[in-house]
Amino acid sequence: PISQPTVSGAHFFATLPLLPYKMGLNPPWECKYALGYYRPGSCAPYIIPPVPISGRAIAAEAAAVSGVIFLFP
Repeated sequence: PISQPTVSGAHFFATLPLLPYKMGLNPPWECKYALGYYRPGSCAPYIIPPVPISGRAIAAEAAAVSGVIFLFP
């Protein structure tokens, strides 16, 4: 409980540079089914999600990094 603010702050500042990439992975206009992809009453299988690699996310991250580089020469 005492170190939780420190851990949360470190997590926030560690993932802040990846924010454009995460925004490119899950844009707000993309449809997502909130209840999952399996029928009600059936058990969803345990799956290990793959590493998310997306061209749109890479382009967003590259644009953000380029913008910061050009903003602060």
